[in-house]
Amino acid sequence: MAKLRDPDGGCPWDVEQTFATIAPYTIEEAYEVA
Repeated sequence: MAKLRDPDGGCPWDVEQTFATIAPYTIEEAYEVA
């Protein structure tokens, strides 16, 4: 996670995520494995 979220060399999509933006994806993934 540290490498993905590193502002200097991480993934641009991961760097810009916040709890509010990632929560819907987390919920969707949880439904897929349930």
